[in-house]
Order: sequence, then C-alpha cells, then structure tokens
Amino acid sequence: MNILATTNRDSHGDIISLEALQQMCDIMNGERTVRMGINHNPLLPPLGQYSKAYIVKDERGEYLLCADPILLDNYEIIDEKENLVHNFRKGLRGFNEVRFEAPDNISVDVDFFNFSNPGDADKFFQELIEEVDRDIEVFEKIRKELHPDPELIITLTKAFLGYKILKPIAEKLSEKVAEKIAEDLATNYEKIKKIIKKSLHFFDKKYKKITLIIEIPNSEIHIELATTISIENIKVFMDKLTNNEIEKVVENSLKMKHLFNGEKIQFVLSDGAEWEFTYMLTKEGGVIGKKHLFEIRNQQYKVLLDRGQIFNSFGARIS
Repeated sequence: MNILATTNRDSHGDIISLEALQQMCDIMNGERTVRMGINHNPLLPPLGQYSKAYIVKDERGEYLLCADPILLDNYEIIDEKENLVHNFRKGLRGFNEVRFEAPDNISVDVDFFNFSNPGDADKFFQELIEEVDRDIEVFEKIRKELHPDPELIITLTKAFLGYKILKPIAEKLSEKVAEKIAEDLATNYEKIKKIIKKSLHFFDKKYKKITLIIEIPNSEIHIELATTISIENIKVFMDKLTNNEIEKVVENSLKMKHLFNGEKIQFVLSDGAEWEFTYMLTKEGGVIGKKHLFEIRNQQYKVLLDRGQIFNSFGARIS
C-alpha cells in the first residue's frame, strides 16, 4: 500500500480533510495525473506518475489516500551531441501540472512551513497585497519533506508574454506591440523583484537562498524558469527576464515542443547566467531531458528506495 496522504495530523502538524483527499484522488484518476518526483524537487525530472488512486479507512477511523506508482522505465538517446534522453512508458497520461492559460492576476505559491512562525507568514501575505498588487493571489504549496528547502513559485499573467509573442517565430513584432510588451514587462519586473525580496526577508532566517520558479503558462507550451536566488544575485536573475531573453526562451520552447510533442518545458539559470534547457514533459506522459539530470535523479531514487522512503509521503503520519 503506497500512502500519499491521510486525514491524521501529519509530521508538519497539518490535517487534510476527507474532502481534500477525495479531490486529490479524483485528479489522479482523471484525464491527467500527478507526477511522482524525488523529494518534491522541481529541478529534477519526474520518476513517473501515479495511477489507480483510492481512499481507504484504517482501523483508527482515519482515511488514507493511496495510489499505484508507475515508473518511466524506458530510455532512448535522442541526441548524443546534446545529451538528450527520452524517458517514457507507453500508455500513460499527461501531467496535470501543465497549464494552457495564464491567470489574469499574478499569483504566488509558497510553503507555509518555510516561515519561522505564523506571524511572519501573515505579514508576508499582507505586504504582498499592500505593496505589490492588491489583486495578487496566494496559494499554499504543500511539500511534505523532512527538511523542505524554501521554494517560491510566481505565476505570471497573460500580459507578461505580450499580445503576440507566442506567434510564428519568423514573424516580426510590430513597433507598437513591441512597445506594449516592454511596458508590461517593466511592470512585471518590479512586482517580481518585490515578491523575491519580501520572500527572502520573511522566510525563516536560517535560509539564505530560495528556489525560485517563474511559471509562464500559455496556449502553446507551459514555460518554467528556475534558479536558486539570494539577495546578492537578484539583479543577475532580473537581467535574464528582459524581452530579448524571453524571446530566446520562447523560440527554443516552441522548437522543442514541435520536435518532441512537449507540453511543459523548464530552463534553469546556469552559473554563466544563461537559460539552459533541463527537461520537458510530453503529451504522452514522458520526459525529454539532459542525461546528467536522469543520473542524479536515479541516484537519489536508489537512496530513498534503500531506506524504504520512496513511495510513501514523508508527511503522511500513519502510526
């Protein structure tokens, strides 16, 4: 039995309702399903996905959400020069994390466990509304790990990519559209900087850096930009969110999408301050990615497997 969550108070002190468990169960059994990752690390490609979710009641009267893990167990080298590997399994569904429409308002996902106390969390949320955007949406990102490293996810609005930035690559932007995109980008830049600075200020002070993920959903391909950020390198990161840099990312994303039937693609800011492709989720529930990432993922998987910790959630207290 692979237990993913329970209605019992978990290791972080949280209680998940039966209704919430049922919603999670419905998602896993729907048209798309949930990734099976390594310690909720978004910078590593998924191991597989969950299937045949169900809820059972234990002898104490608590409800358990269980599901069958399905590993991506086939590997195919698709580009030796670029060290690209296709990790897949036939007959799978797409991943539910893929979004095809950007929100109207900027949003932030954050793990409440990353604050040293509830008061700091409340101040963080209040200042986001008062100083960043009164319409900003804040969601709890639940990651049940032994030591969850701080993670901040910022989902950008439709305006970030401009009106026609995701059009055929060969088509040039008109001067008017280019000006509008530059204006929208400038507005979003300031909001992103404020959100990052406030996160670094209000997160537990034992964390000097945070994992920052910028989500850019759209109808063509869901783009994800990731980095590890501190106060010292905010400027380096922001310099890589310029119009020219984003256009290059979009161009690479569309090429990868058409080559490999991709739906969501991730780029990580390298030490050389360049957006480097890491991996892409495909429509068929597979992953295209850099060979070394699969090697790192598989090493961590083996460690967790040896400890008996791989298919059960850390946070789901069952004893």
